[in-house]
Amino acid sequence: MNQRELLYLKAKREYYNSDSPIMSDSEFDALEQELISEGSSVVNKVGAELSEGLTKVKHSVPMKSLNKIKIDDKDFEKNLLNWIMNNNISGIEASVKLDGNAVKLVYNHKGEFMVALTRGNGEVGLDISDKLVHMGIPEQLNIPQEFNEGVTVEVLGEVVIDVPTFEKEYAEDFKNPRNFISGRLNIDLSADIGEEKYKAYRDSFNDCDFIGIDVIINNPTLDLYDYMENSYLRMCEWGFKNINDLPMRIFLTSQSAWKGKLNKYIDDIRSLTDEITEDIPYLSDGIVLREMRNRKRQEIGETSHHPKWAVALKFDSEKATTKLIDIEWTVGTNRKLTPVGILEPVELMGTTVQRVSLSNLNTMVKKRIVPQSTVTIQKAGDIIPYVISCTPPEIMDDRYIDDPYKLITNFSDINIEDLEWDEDDPYNVRYGEENDEIKKKKLLKGIKALEIDHIGKATVDKLFDAGIETINDVFDKEFFNVDYLSFAGDFKRGRALEKIVNSVFSGGRVDFWRVINACQFDGCGETMSKELAKYYTDQQYDFSGLEKEVINNLTTNTDYTFIVDMLEKDLLDAGYDIIYPSDKQVAQDNPDVEVKTFEMTGSPKLHGWKTKNDFVSSLSNEVEHTKLTKDTDYLITDNLSSNTSKMKKAKKYGVEIIEYHTFNEKYKG
Repeated sequence: MNQRELLYLKAKREYYNSDSPIMSDSEFDALEQELISEGSSVVNKVGAELSEGLTKVKHSVPMKSLNKIKIDDKDFEKNLLNWIMNNNISGIEASVKLDGNAVKLVYNHKGEFMVALTRGNGEVGLDISDKLVHMGIPEQLNIPQEFNEGVTVEVLGEVVIDVPTFEKEYAEDFKNPRNFISGRLNIDLSADIGEEKYKAYRDSFNDCDFIGIDVIINNPTLDLYDYMENSYLRMCEWGFKNINDLPMRIFLTSQSAWKGKLNKYIDDIRSLTDEITEDIPYLSDGIVLREMRNRKRQEIGETSHHPKWAVALKFDSEKATTKLIDIEWTVGTNRKLTPVGILEPVELMGTTVQRVSLSNLNTMVKKRIVPQSTVTIQKAGDIIPYVISCTPPEIMDDRYIDDPYKLITNFSDINIEDLEWDEDDPYNVRYGEENDEIKKKKLLKGIKALEIDHIGKATVDKLFDAGIETINDVFDKEFFNVDYLSFAGDFKRGRALEKIVNSVFSGGRVDFWRVINACQFDGCGETMSKELAKYYTDQQYDFSGLEKEVINNLTTNTDYTFIVDMLEKDLLDAGYDIIYPSDKQVAQDNPDVEVKTFEMTGSPKLHGWKTKNDFVSSLSNEVEHTKLTKDTDYLITDNLSSNTSKMKKAKKYGVEIIEYHTFNEKYKG
């Protein structure tokens, strides 16, 4: 991002959100035309949307990650010494590693604030400038020396919220402080959310803090950047809260002295860990060690992923101890039983935890997990916690020792006669027969696999009661029609029912692997469905890592292939265009065609297509519809300003976002 792009972002933000524009309209228009002619991405948004932090901006200096060493690793001391010796570290700053959201503030050569960016994927971040202004960051720095025009001062830091404020104001709606910060930074305040909600969002930024960590002086003209000496002192002078306000240690020693004094330094590091845990108001997840001398940093250098002169020492994952008071069992579409433990509420990583994964009956038997046990739980990130150790109650209920199956039957409506297991693996239990709930789940998953709109769980319940029990039933026109469903089911005639029926028989484009997946065979997920699609069409396939028994059934038992053939025929009769792996292979084998992947959000109706299937049918074989992942090329939307979960995820992953009509023009079939 060059100086003129920074100036453009600041000018546009001030125009829409300030009484004091920094340039005239004619100057702004001239600058915008220059950037358009150069193909700059910063001019792609219009109006005040830009100011609300949803514009992608390329980092002039990449925001890299940190290499990590786990403090609880048995090789911790060895790994730490290797980092010190291999990189010739001589002087170290040891400071807290905040568990917030990494942000960069960019100032021009005069010290004027230009833009605030999230880390994003390290190469491209999101403009969140107005949100940082609400947090009270300095908008003018007193630069201690003259910089040439084009040079930028970039302040690296973390946006955090103190835990007491989070617990008082926001804990009911967010899992932990980090989730709250991430959610707030990604809010689209330009959307039509109402004045009251807008004010609440805006005011919530006052509860957040930007903590400065380091300062970079970047000279894009010379393609050089450097870290500022004594950056902590400089940030204090500028008015930043900074990492130096928190517990810190400085280690100054010769390189040769590290081996002999390592134990002493490790003791100092561990005391810093205790100080961090007790004294700071923010969530933290470790300690950062940095070579403190700028000259040495330049000598040591950086990789494409991380600076070699810094390392993060990660804390042990937080644990908590409480009592297991109850067990709940769920039955999945594969008929496997999964237990969840109900706990006496306990605080863990800034949240109140009341449920814990118990994995399966095997795990419960091995760890002797029974009700009224005292359990120690742990979690990493935002996943449901799991039990790492268990102390059974002093008076152990012999029923659960003699007959562990009672852990299921006593805590659910499941009878022992309903269960199946293998003799050589007796506690790997599954539900013997598909009950109605399992069948409904499979029906819903089958409908979702084919990407049929307007049919959710409530509608599936009604369909099931009307006798529509399988995905094949859905395409039986004798029963899946307005007359039959309004007569046999809990449906009323009208537009809603017509929309449901039309969504099934409106045709569209569907991958063959989705046809297989829609059949919902036990043990056959998305990955296996894709490989089976290749197998059934004589393409190169790879069954390695997939469950052999399931693969054997689906490739040798003609009952399964008959079900697939029937659904395939039903879809073709309903006007669907089935895309086989061989069709895609033609495009992939063509060196002039690069197959791109996409996901969709919102509705294509405003852009001229009745359904998403209609839209997909209009596209060429150069593109493939997939789930939204980091590897997806495009997210297609009906509104570039929307704030759906897919939009948030696409921005987080750095996936290009494009509107329906634009994408169709690019990849029209």
